[in-house]
Amino acid sequence: MRSEDSGIDLHDVKVVIAGGGRFGSLAASHCIANGSRVLIIDSDPGCDAARLCDSVWISWDSLGPGDAAFLECDAVEGVLDLLDDGPDLLAPCIPGHLAAFVLERGLKRAGRASGPDGESLKVAAGSLDPSVIVRIDSTSGTLVASFMPQGMLCAEGCPQDSRECPVTGRDRAVSMHGLLQEACASAAERSTVLKSLQLGEGVGGFLFRPLRELVRDAVEGDCHRKMGVVTACDCHGVMTLYRISDL
Repeated sequence: MRSEDSGIDLHDVKVVIAGGGRFGSLAASHCIANGSRVLIIDSDPGCDAARLCDSVWISWDSLGPGDAAFLECDAVEGVLDLLDDGPDLLAPCIPGHLAAFVLERGLKRAGRASGPDGESLKVAAGSLDPSVIVRIDSTSGTLVASFMPQGMLCAEGCPQDSRECPVTGRDRAVSMHGLLQEACASAAERSTVLKSLQLGEGVGGFLFRPLRELVRDAVEGDCHRKMGVVTACDCHGVMTLYRISDL
């Protein structure tokens, strides 16, 4: 079945949903209805999304289209454990920048020290129009950006595929993921942009493979001391920069 909301064919697609709260439950319901093989990861077996599961997690082969399994585990740890047997799509449904958490935890597992790179974040921020910057947190190395002014809400079910924002009337010829890609590349030796895809109304996710490649490169490489990761759709995004060293 093709998702009527997004145009993305989710049938038989392996989807990991990190976080089983309200948004995780919404994502799971949508993906199950569209025939995905769904894995929900949450440390709370009583979370909202757990009730949608047919079984506990064994492997992808144990799931058929429209089936869902539950893994009781910290969401970041669970995603890391799936690097070599990963999904097609990852839906981040926990607070904060999931991709950055996965990168940082992967470095820690490998014995490589990492810390937020506030100085490089300032460089990246300097290449952006100040009007799109929502928040800069140097202590976490993270910048949040949006074309939507604070206090205003996006149109419900906005497909993001029109040239003009239906709320502000702002021209969307340039995407937020494109802007943050350039900003991140200006400050980091290695940067990855995870383009957020609208899987359905209120449901977003990104391809898993680029995240897997970023973590592997960070763990195995020896030339990248400044790394950045961006998760963004056409209108909103988050960027985190790290400085890496060996313990």
